[in-house]
Amino acid sequence: MATYTGSIAGKIKGDLGDYTFQGWKSLKVIRRKPDHYNDANTLVQQNNRAKFEILNQLGKMFQPLVNVGMKTKANNTAQPMTTRNAFVSVNKDNVYIDQNGDPVIYYPQLELSAGSLEDIGNGLTGTAVGTALRITWNKGTDTSRVNDKMYIAVRIEEIAALIDSIAATTRESETFEIVLPQASTNPINVWVFLRDPITGNVSPTRSVTITPTP
Repeated sequence: MATYTGSIAGKIKGDLGDYTFQGWKSLKVIRRKPDHYNDANTLVQQNNRAKFEILNQLGKMFQPLVNVGMKTKANNTAQPMTTRNAFVSVNKDNVYIDQNGDPVIYYPQLELSAGSLEDIGNGLTGTAVGTALRITWNKGTDTSRVNDKMYIAVRIEEIAALIDSIAATTRESETFEIVLPQASTNPINVWVFLRDPITGNVSPTRSVTITPTP
């Protein structure tokens, strides 16, 4: 920015080439125009908005479990956030918009919890026969953890809905059965995490994709 007190600036107002002439108090001010303006509606920005809208909707779908699984993370950030925003921040790499503008969701990678409690390792398995879904896991060797509560979410593609089971069983039981509203022919997504009933600490999320048996 420059200021002039001579006759040139005194006779010019508005834009001239790459410069604009403005009055400021008793001075005539000359400013260079910005080289460019940011387009707030580029394809990348549109895709980012679409991506975060999808993440927000997923957070809403999982809300009952997210309220438990993301509570500690939401409260332990420098700037406290909602549990749904914590879910969005943790899962931002699990959703993207492809070159055709269609959303791609990595369902098995979705995290419903963020904590340091011992999880069930790689022992999560399941079977689905008709409407009977059976989930099994390895409780581990730490006997002090047997009363940890299990939080389970099940996604069935045919009904585009989520079934959740909140603290209906414990780590020690090593199995849980759910009656599905209808038989599925598509893979079924299952997510689980544990919560210490005393401290409220949660485990990381584990997931399994179950192929139904006809």
